[in-house]
Amino acid sequence: MNYTGGSLAVFNENENVSQYTTRGGKAGLGGVQSKRGLQDITNATQQSKQVLGKKQQTSLPPANTRVPSVTARRSLQPTSSASSGMAHNTGFGHSAAIDVDMAGMAIADPVKDIDQADVGNPQCVTEYVGDIMQHLRATETKWLPSPDYMHAQTDINEKMRAILIDWLIDVHLKFKLVPETMNLTVNIIDRFLSAKHVARKKLQLVGVTAMLIASKYEEIYAPEVKDFVYISDKAYSRDEILKMESLMLNTLSFNLTVPSSLQFVGRFAKASGFAKDESKESQKFIGLANYIAELMLQEYFMIKYLPSMVAASATYLAIKIMNKDRGVWSATMHRYTQYSEAALANCSNDLYGLVKAARSSALGAVKKKYSQPKFQEVGKMPIDGV
Repeated sequence: MNYTGGSLAVFNENENVSQYTTRGGKAGLGGVQSKRGLQDITNATQQSKQVLGKKQQTSLPPANTRVPSVTARRSLQPTSSASSGMAHNTGFGHSAAIDVDMAGMAIADPVKDIDQADVGNPQCVTEYVGDIMQHLRATETKWLPSPDYMHAQTDINEKMRAILIDWLIDVHLKFKLVPETMNLTVNIIDRFLSAKHVARKKLQLVGVTAMLIASKYEEIYAPEVKDFVYISDKAYSRDEILKMESLMLNTLSFNLTVPSSLQFVGRFAKASGFAKDESKESQKFIGLANYIAELMLQEYFMIKYLPSMVAASATYLAIKIMNKDRGVWSATMHRYTQYSEAALANCSNDLYGLVKAARSSALGAVKKKYSQPKFQEVGKMPIDGV
C-alpha cells in the first residue's frame, strides 16, 4: 500500500485498495506516504461488517482443555498446581517437574528446565522469570477489550479498523519504534472503542493518539505531538490530539501496563528449543513467531483470543513451518505454555488462515515489514504443506 505523511484513506469495499491519492503531494516523515483523508471513510459501505478474509467460527473444545472463549475468558485464570498435576510455579519456574499433562495423563517425554543454562546470566533473571510469567498470565484477562464492541459502534466497522491499523503499522515502522509500542497501541484503540462511540472522521485521530500514548509509555525517545500532526497531513491539530489524549487516558483510567502476545512469544520460543542462542536460525524462528502473532493485530475477530494463546499458537505454527517432520508439541511446551495441542486448534487454524491470506492481501503492511532482511525475510517463507 502507498502512503505519504498524510491522513488515512478508507476505501469502498468494491474499490481496489491500491487506488490511493496523495493530499498536497507532500512526502511524509521517514518516507511514509499519505492516503486520502479519513473523511473518505464515508465511502466505506455500512454493510461491511466482515473482517478482511473470511471469519472463522470457533467452537468450544472439550471441557478439560483451557481455551478462552468469548464468554469464559474473563474468568480464566492460570491452571493451579492442584488441578493441573504440575508443581507450584507451574510452566515457568525452577520447581520440580511432574510429567503429567493437564488432564492427569502421563506424558512420555520429560519436561526440560529451559532456564538451567541461564542461571549465571543476570539478564535472564532466572530467579524471577517464573513469578513474572505467572503475573502476566494472571493479569492478561484484566485489561482486554470487549470481543464484540463493534456491534455497539454505529459509524465504524471492522474493515475501517483493519485499514487504520495497517496504516499505523507502516507509521510504526517508519518511526522505528519498538515492537511493544505497536501492541500497546492496538490494545489502547480497542479498549477505547469498547467504551466510547467514535465517529468515522475521528477514527484516525484515535489511532494516532493511541500511538502517541503508547510511545510515551514504551519508548526512550518518543515521537512528539508535532510528528503525529505531520504524519496525518495536518488532518488534526495539536490541540485536538492533546484533547483526545486526555479523553483516552481518563477513559482507560491510565491503565497502560497490559500483557501482550509479544511478551509470551519470547518465553514460548525458548521453550520450543528453536531459539536457544543468537544464531541466525534462532532469530529467524523468533521472527517468524512474531510475524504470525502480529498478523492478528488487524483482525477484529481475533480479539477473542488471549495474548498467551495467540503466542502459543504462533509458536506452534512456527515450529511446524520450520520443521514439518518434528513432533511439535512436547511435554516442555505443554508445561511452559499451559496449553495442550488440542486447546490451540481453533486459534492456530485462524492464524494459519491469516498467514495464507497475507500472500495476496491488499492490507500488506505486516507482510511487507517482515519481508525485509532485518527480519530474516520470514514474510516470504513458504507455508504450503504445514
